[in-house]
Amino acid sequence: MSVAALIPLLGSVGLDPATATHSSMRVAALIPLLGCVWNFALAFFVLTRAPRAVQNRVYFFLGLFISIWNLGQFFNFTTTDRDAADFWVRFVGSA
Repeated sequence: MSVAALIPLLGSVGLDPATATHSSMRVAALIPLLGCVWNFALAFFVLTRAPRAVQNRVYFFLGLFISIWNLGQFFNFTTTDRDAADFWVRFVGSA
């Protein structure tokens, strides 16, 4: 099956970029936001179990940095301004 034959099939399931709406992109952008909340909650939970344990503090900071990265991805996916998108790409790349 050729790629040209697949294009109508992709459109029937909502995967055609030409017919994609902005609202469908917002649903996909929620995935990093949910990941941010989940990673932070899990990291905080682990820290509260034994705050003095080195492993728990290391895991907390790892989870915190992953949460910040997820938040940057969320803002990168939801921005409509080119300069803001450039900022968030650099922010996520430096995290």
